[in-house]
Amino acid sequence: MSVMSEQPATDEAQLGTIPSFPGTGWLVASSATTLKVPQTAAIFARTSSVEFVPMDDIERVLQLYSVRDRQAVRNYLLAHQFLVPLLTNASFVLGEHFVEMDKDLYLIDDCEIPNRTMLHVGVQAGKSWRDARKIMRNFDHLWWYGTMAQARQKLSIDVD
Repeated sequence: MSVMSEQPATDEAQLGTIPSFPGTGWLVASSATTLKVPQTAAIFARTSSVEFVPMDDIERVLQLYSVRDRQAVRNYLLAHQFLVPLLTNASFVLGEHFVEMDKDLYLIDDCEIPNRTMLHVGVQAGKSWRDARKIMRNFDHLWWYGTMAQARQKLSIDVD
């Protein structure tokens, strides 16, 4: 039996890799206030607490998109696991707006901040870029603008 204790993760916590519990998955920053963890586990996070995300969820996300450089994207998701549920939801919402259009998932250099990489979902415009932009504006207003803060400037979604 493992000893459990409540440990709040604070903004002052040291940044590092977020450890996994054996055979269970990875830990991800979230809005919860505390987490019960084995006393031997160290929690490293920049936000108020952590939550659990199974490795299978990351692999499912990689299957929802056409992924360029699968290993680099997987590593990025391991480092920014809060994106996993967001990308899962985004895939389904995009599917409602962009029927039968490919969704690519890849890393890009942030054009606003030097030396920063972010994940990008690029929706293929298909035959009409103008129509795709109109659909994307609708997607932005109905879903993305209300969800964007959860991405913490680590994800962009647009028409390619």
